[in-house]
Amino acid sequence: MMKEDWLLFAKVAQYQSFSEAARRLSTPTTTVSRRIQQLESQLGERLFIRNTRSVTLTEFGQRLLPKTKLLEMALEELQSTIESHSQEISGKLKLSTSDTLSQFLLPSLISSFSSQHPLINFNISSSNRNEQLLNENIDFSFRIGQLEDSNLIAYKLCEIEYVLVAAPSFIEKSTIDITPETLIQHPCIIIDIDGKEVPWFVSSDDHVLELNTYKKYRVDNLFIAKSLAESGNGITLLPKFVAKEAIKTNTLVTVLDNVNIQKNPLSLIYFDKHFLSEKSKCFLKYIKEQRSHIESVINPTI
Repeated sequence: MMKEDWLLFAKVAQYQSFSEAARRLSTPTTTVSRRIQQLESQLGERLFIRNTRSVTLTEFGQRLLPKTKLLEMALEELQSTIESHSQEISGKLKLSTSDTLSQFLLPSLISSFSSQHPLINFNISSSNRNEQLLNENIDFSFRIGQLEDSNLIAYKLCEIEYVLVAAPSFIEKSTIDITPETLIQHPCIIIDIDGKEVPWFVSSDDHVLELNTYKKYRVDNLFIAKSLAESGNGITLLPKFVAKEAIKTNTLVTVLDNVNIQKNPLSLIYFDKHFLSEKSKCFLKYIKEQRSHIESVINPTI
């Protein structure tokens, strides 16, 4: 017995006619009749009462019909799933981001997206240098700061909030008050990426000013800056999402809380939207829908 025979049985019962069932299924009437006869022979029971005017179910046929309907519905659902699966977007996306974002932001974003689009694979690179998207075939890059290459598109996800922090031990042993003016006398830990120093900007009376600092340490990684600060080596500037746990455990404390530190944009960098692949369009749409989640991760309450 084949599942197709039971589907023929269900159709003949539905239309109470061999010829109508055959027409609906685009199958010769003789084929339908023969298959039903073979099914009855295998069962050792008649399924239909046939006469010149109609076809009706036997008592045995009536008992089997509900189960056959379930089979028919299950097969239709299976076919729909197969067709839907064949239409799912697939391929590989190459992403780039900084070391810190790769740990704090990307895992939750990728996990949720992958559950929705299981046929899309990822190649993710983590680096604090600014790659050339074209040269390295990168589809999207999560980056902090202003976009320098005008040939690319920067979709702003949020504004990153920063805090100036130092270890309690550093503050205790300091003999000079910590003020914007005295930062030039305190050892500071500066981020330097691709040979470019990340300046400390503050906003004051609609003006943006750069704080003068004693650049005791230069590092290319926020985690290194955080570790140096926790060890009492100096003052550093960290995004809130990086400093949160250290502040919570009191290994770092904020300083100069009354200073309005300028925010930095977090953007998704990519090429001209008119030439995006379907998988890229899908990912971009998803990221845009996740802006509120991204904001909550990047700028936590501390």
